[in-house]
Amino acid sequence: MDTFQIVAQVVTLLVALYGAVVATILGYQRFRSDRLSVFVSFGWTLGRRKGTAAALTLEAVNDGRRDVVVSSLTLEIPGICRVTPAFLESLSSTSVRHQKEPAHHLRLRPGETTQAVFDNAALQAFVRDRLGLKDPAVRVRAVLEDTLENCFFSRWFELDEEPGPALELGGFKPRERS
Repeated sequence: MDTFQIVAQVVTLLVALYGAVVATILGYQRFRSDRLSVFVSFGWTLGRRKGTAAALTLEAVNDGRRDVVVSSLTLEIPGICRVTPAFLESLSSTSVRHQKEPAHHLRLRPGETTQAVFDNAALQAFVRDRLGLKDPAVRVRAVLEDTLENCFFSRWFELDEEPGPALELGGFKPRERS
């Protein structure tokens, strides 16, 4: 074997290895991009009295490239239940003023968003009176479930009667993954 044949075989091997690595990376990226991706967050709306929350809004955004068919957007109280604004409304004689909840099997296209808005007074009354939780701060999170039973979660937060300054009143949390 002369030097030229050895160099040709080494170059061929390096090109083949490079092609295999690039194809693997591109295949993995395509696989990841086809997965369902939903970002779930929450925010508080201020009431008339300074520092009090009038409503808790749960929001879900389809971050992926495929449609997501939403089954429910709920507030999870761990180990106890998941609550929707319609459920709270059915328990009280007064209606929930800010009800905006996803319709049954709502289709979210890429980039689209849906919300569920809870009246804070009705939510606090439910937690205190119906569930009997006396602790002033109950740890909860927002949960979006699709029709394929995939669940997407927000980060955990505390459900206080009067949210403190750490809860960023009036807006949604920064887009950070939990």
